Amino acid sequence: LFAYGGSGPLVAAVLAHELSVPTVVVPPHPGVFSAWGMQTLDLVRDFSLTLIEKLPADEGDSVEIGEFADLLLQADEALAREGIPAEDRTLLRSVEMRYDGQEHTLEIPVDGAARAPIAGDLRARFTAQHEAAYGFALDDAVEIVGCRVRAVGRLPKVNVDGVRDADGRESPPPAP
Repeated sequence: LFAYGGSGPLVAAVLAHELSVPTVVVPPHPGVFSAWGMQTLDLVRDFSLTLIEKLPADEGDSVEIGEFADLLLQADEALAREGIPAEDRTLLRSVEMRYDGQEHTLEIPVDGAARAPIAGDLRARFTAQHEAAYGFALDDAVEIVGCRVRAVGRLPKVNVDGVRDADGRESPPPAP
């Protein structure tokens, strides 16, 4: 059991006993652990656009999604405004797909920012993911209902080796 937050360590031992969890981990400075974690993550922004487009029946056709160009530009500009250098930016494309008339969608990554995906490849990846998620696949028509770009700005990571308390003491080693 990982105990953090203002009161997590106060109740962790009792909770671990009730749940038959053999080990409780209390990190140094548990009251600020969650905030510290949030401050050390990479910057992520998501951009999306709804569109309804049938996947081409010819499996060899490329699927041109012109809407990606605008989303990629918006995503890159957003990271630039945040002060993220170009070499620390990653833009990840994906499409939301479903069987024609289905309500739920699955997000399928689209590889390579410069090339259009091939219909057969998209269908195969959608079918595999649908089968994994729902336990079946259909031969029905497939449609793209949205495109997404996730912009990731890599931020410098904090080196926590040798972190000391305010009074200069090192954190104690974990208790067995």
